[in-house]
Amino acid sequence: MSLADKMQQLVGAPGVIAEIPSCYGARHVPGIARLRIPTFRITNGPVGVGQNDCVPVNTPNLPRAAMMSTASAKATALPSAMAVAASFDRAVAAQFGDVIGVESRNRALHVLEGPGLNLARVPQGGRNFEYLGEDPFLTGAMGVAEIRAMQK
Repeated sequence: MSLADKMQQLVGAPGVIAEIPSCYGARHVPGIARLRIPTFRITNGPVGVGQNDCVPVNTPNLPRAAMMSTASAKATALPSAMAVAASFDRAVAAQFGDVIGVESRNRALHVLEGPGLNLARVPQGGRNFEYLGEDPFLTGAMGVAEIRAMQK
């Protein structure tokens, strides 16, 4: 692997280093075909697949590309994780996880950054909507149901 190849794998923002082809953003690292290193795709995930995360239609070898528009892949707008936890129903958490898992697989994503399992203890926390609440037992029970559904 050349120095330029190594640098390309590290660069996340377009135009940081002029000599290296730009990535699609921090959530998409283009592969190096001659070294058989595949493209690596990440999406934010606590409340569903990010619609603009690393899924350009013209990406080579992207399965199910026909399902995507030219602007970005469409994804389901899901409620906040805390709203799901407020149901106290593991089946609801599993349905939530199932939607996220199916949409992630359909977009050939490699990493899903979710669910958020932090405890929402500080009301002014800016990411509390991503968490399942402040109860550790409820967070664990709902999180397990969601993760199992994502992975099936």
